[in-house]
Amino acid sequence: MAITVGMSYETYLHSTPADINRRYKVYLENLKNEYEARSRFVKLQSWLTGSYFLAALGCAFDKNARYPENPLVLEENSVEKIAEKNGKTVDEINQETIMYSLMIREANERIAQASGK
Repeated sequence: MAITVGMSYETYLHSTPADINRRYKVYLENLKNEYEARSRFVKLQSWLTGSYFLAALGCAFDKNARYPENPLVLEENSVEKIAEKNGKTVDEINQETIMYSLMIREANERIAQASGK
């Protein structure tokens, strides 16, 4: 368990059970937060996929419909509208956008490493 929470062998030997337990609780909380963040990310990705699918379907049946180049910048103040609709501030939306961009970069890097590039 000590290795799981990031303790070295020497630190483990000099720690009390209460200290190890505290570290383990923090580790579990961080694990839970990471799981929730990834879950939100998957839900957002699913929603975006559905939005793109609906737009593509609309373009297939309607000559006047257009496929969005970027769903967040279709019109001015769209970030503000998204924030208002979701009950968040613009800064929170921007922070989530940055977080998701970093997660996508991380995923792309893992794919590149797995494919040997």
